[in-house]
Amino acid sequence: MKIVTDYIYSQEIGNETKINFGIIPMKYESFKKDPFGNLIGEIGSFFMIVAYVSNLGIYVYKMVLEKEIKVKEGMKMMGLTDGIYFLSYFIQYIILSITDSIIISGSFLLLFTKIPFVVLFFMFFLISLSIFSMAFCFQSFIEKTKESLILSLLIYFTMFFFYMLVISENANYSLKVALSFFPPVTIFIGFNLLGKFEANLREFYFKDIFYIYTNYSIFVMYIMLILDCLIYLFIGYYLQNILKHEFGIRKPWYFLFTKKYWGYKETKINEINEEKSNEELLINNKQNINDNFQNEDIYKEMVAPKDCIKIRSIYKKYDDGKEAVKHVSLNLYKNEIFALLGHNGAGKTTLISMLTGLYEATSGEVFYDGMNVLLPENIENFRSKIGICPQHDVLFKDLNAREHLEMFSLFK
Repeated sequence: MKIVTDYIYSQEIGNETKINFGIIPMKYESFKKDPFGNLIGEIGSFFMIVAYVSNLGIYVYKMVLEKEIKVKEGMKMMGLTDGIYFLSYFIQYIILSITDSIIISGSFLLLFTKIPFVVLFFMFFLISLSIFSMAFCFQSFIEKTKESLILSLLIYFTMFFFYMLVISENANYSLKVALSFFPPVTIFIGFNLLGKFEANLREFYFKDIFYIYTNYSIFVMYIMLILDCLIYLFIGYYLQNILKHEFGIRKPWYFLFTKKYWGYKETKINEINEEKSNEELLINNKQNINDNFQNEDIYKEMVAPKDCIKIRSIYKKYDDGKEAVKHVSLNLYKNEIFALLGHNGAGKTTLISMLTGLYEATSGEVFYDGMNVLLPENIENFRSKIGICPQHDVLFKDLNAREHLEMFSLFK
């Protein structure tokens, strides 16, 4: 170019005038922008939030339904533990989540051409896990299936509307992180961030997940989704143990701080009361208003802690004021069949339900092997030693008779 310019000047002007020049970059945007990428980030985030509503609603409904129709507590009476019960849901859900996340991530590669598949997969997978943890949390305080869908969706979308506080790109970093404890807000911010990366029309490298852009980063999104999972699972576990439910025995609010919860051995609970109860074990006929009571002197050799169950003044009063069981005291001995007879509504089923932990007794004590089995910390241990044939069978439509027997035998 310089040679051509010098030649033109020499022909037209007739002298040896030369021009020196250089290349100076002009100011322009450091990268191109794609409005479609921003649009996908903004609209897509809303559709993703709506899409995960079905997972939330279905699992809240299923868990509340099993709680409402006594299936959950019925299996616990058979020996199933809370951990195994919810682990079965988690395994089922995580298999579906992996499959869904692979399909969704592959589909979004058509829109996010610059974002790697792995980045998308981890985002959708962690979102899915956070939705499950919310479902687990919500079912802990919802008692009726009629309320389950309404309440869970109401809470979910109420969380989502907090996104308006961080809708601006310049929203404070701390505020975005704080509101990320609401999974719907995390979905909105994270999906928007991916849209902005896509709009820049540049290659995405794995180191970019740590890059803080618009006061947020993909790495922070991952961390917050993991924290959301752990926090909501913990809240759900804690609430389901301390809240009063129609079925089951609740634990005290401080149960996490007891030595027994963490596996430390301690003196048998109510040992002093149990010793006092031994003195009164044999019911004195003089105290009976009916001469037809059997004299219990024949059981003097069967007062060992593992040879009898001692029921002392057990009482049950429902919330509506009805007294179902009024201070019943009796002894159940080893190697004997005890028949409990009475008319409909006499309290037979309620008494058995209290002994097995289906209903929480209003007052009273039941001793076996040196422990008060009515206490929440002892009921699971007692359940492992007993069997029960309930009035209504716990059946699953997907299992045949043999599979039912195998499953319940495994519980024991």
